[in-house]
Amino acid sequence: EKNQEPYVFDEAERTKVNDILKHFVGTHNFHNYATKVDCDTPQARRFVISFSCSMPFKIQGEYFVKFEILGQSFLFNMIRKLVGMTIGVARGYCDMSDLLFALRTKQRVNTPMAPELGLFLCECQYDAYNKRFSTERVPLRLDNWRDKVEAFKQQTVYKHIYDREYVIKDNMGEWIHKFISDKDGFREQYDLAMHRALLKEEKLAPLSAKNSQKQRANNSQNQQGPKAPSATPGGGEANAKKDDGTSDPKKVEASTVAKEEEEQKSENKRDEEALLLRAAKSAAERVSKKRALELEKQEERKRREIARHEERVKNGMVVGKVEYNDDEMSE
Repeated sequence: EKNQEPYVFDEAERTKVNDILKHFVGTHNFHNYATKVDCDTPQARRFVISFSCSMPFKIQGEYFVKFEILGQSFLFNMIRKLVGMTIGVARGYCDMSDLLFALRTKQRVNTPMAPELGLFLCECQYDAYNKRFSTERVPLRLDNWRDKVEAFKQQTVYKHIYDREYVIKDNMGEWIHKFISDKDGFREQYDLAMHRALLKEEKLAPLSAKNSQKQRANNSQNQQGPKAPSATPGGGEANAKKDDGTSDPKKVEASTVAKEEEEQKSENKRDEEALLLRAAKSAAERVSKKRALELEKQEERKRREIARHEERVKNGMVVGKVEYNDDEMSE
């Protein structure tokens, strides 16, 4: 942007962006990160397994950053909107509370959608299939064609991206400038939505807490395959001694780590809920101030209209009392 230092994507910036992307991992209601999807439909819920970005790499001398997302399925325009909101937060054009609010509210809010240039399907993974039929059929993987896939990316896909970005000038920079020019409208839309959420006492808790754990467990089970039941040679159930993990130091350590992770997640959840509450209150204050200013302007227009009419009556130009309609003067 003008009068600002060049944007540098270093390791610290990459860490910041990856921290933003972590909020999309898990099962969420992505209705605000898709096109024409209602919040109450099961279709809106999607499971994102991982989401990360790379360090800059060169294509024909110019630097690019790669976002890589792995999920079970995606909604229309979902990935473009996730990247658009991430860029908005990382560059400071919108707040983290906006990202979380769009992810948790049932209200419809617009999310910035990044250009389609650069978005392509890299690979389909069939982990459950490969695990189940590993002894019967050839696994469905790209391992034997990695070199050819990478060569196709470099020679065809990346070249197309470069040409569109720097030769045709259909680039990300233009999209960023358009977003900046309308960021006031973006802020007003989110302020109104947050104000409504506050008035309705809408719960903005994450939808993924229980669903993500269940989904990850199912995903892990699909990758590992079905477990065989334990049984004694006589057909009865095997009697196993209950193990609380205290006899194995590794289990104790793993249990401690898992407990610490759960405590950290709970703390992060509380911090995010507090952030959203503060953001909603601030939004409500801005909305109230704007409405008060609009009412003040309306009253001022009313006084000017009455004074103008009285002046015309005084000069004999019109006869009668002025009738003022608020609705006609309001915007």
